[in-house]
Amino acid sequence: LDLLRAQMAISMTSLSDEPRHPSYTAAAEAIVRSEGVLGLFRGIRPTLVGIVPHAGTSFMVFETLKPWIQREVLDLRSERELPIFWRLFAGGVAGLIAQGASYPFHVVRRRMQVQKVMGDAATSQ
Repeated sequence: LDLLRAQMAISMTSLSDEPRHPSYTAAAEAIVRSEGVLGLFRGIRPTLVGIVPHAGTSFMVFETLKPWIQREVLDLRSERELPIFWRLFAGGVAGLIAQGASYPFHVVRRRMQVQKVMGDAATSQ
């Protein structure tokens, strides 16, 4: 669905306000017709490769922040005593840092997903 969303977002032609594909079904059919079924999976490699640094960074930062907050910020004896707000805070910071670490993979994925449409738009003008 992400591939279809990306292609539909950029498929507006410069000459009219009509979308190139009026629906997800039409977009999927056009991709299958021009590139085959494997065309629906364009951009899957950077997505899968990007999962590793995202998950790893998120886990590392979260598990590093929890004991630090427990000892240095709140002076608690056990991690079980850590209030939910601070767990959410650690999770938010971890997600923010992980997203930043994996963002280049999202850029590569998006470029791969729209490459065909952008190439078609450039050749049709």
